[in-house]
Amino acid sequence: MAGGRFRELFKKYGKVALGVHFSVSAVSIGGLFIAVKNNVDVEAMLEKVGMPGLSKQGEENEIKNQPQQNPQGSDNSGSYPADL
Repeated sequence: MAGGRFRELFKKYGKVALGVHFSVSAVSIGGLFIAVKNNVDVEAMLEKVGMPGLSKQGEENEIKNQPQQNPQGSDNSGSYPADL
């Protein structure tokens, strides 16, 4: 687990490991925030470095695989009647 590895690093390097961990985290999150704020296509940049994000094709497949809901309420099996 990541927590176990961090504990090992903290035992070995002490406060330096803590400082490096928080510094890298702050720079990563801050950089992503600034990129999003400046309308940078973060998803495309992450794909360039080999970290694919959520693809449009993956989202379309998820939507297609979800069960269809009946908006008219004609199939009332196990639900409230459409007309009260």
